[in-house]
Amino acid sequence: RITNIDALSTWDVSSVVDLSYIFSDCISLVDISGISEWDISNVQIMDRILAYTLISDISPLYQWKLPSELKLTFANMEKKLYFCKRK
Repeated sequence: RITNIDALSTWDVSSVVDLSYIFSDCISLVDISGISEWDISNVQIMDRILAYTLISDISPLYQWKLPSELKLTFANMEKKLYFCKRK
């Protein structure tokens, strides 16, 4: 069971455009601090990246430099992170 994703900290995602559902349904995942330094400057879509996980602390992702066109919304009811598509 994967509980953290520290091993992914060195992944080069700088060319990735769509990260949708990347960790969705990882029900044992509780720690996302390993991806706090990702360069997501080219990402255009990040829909439901943490849907159906046990993540309760998304503060590591506050370090991400989101493209200006991307809007971050937090679904309080489920405490899951959702991103909207670029307009």
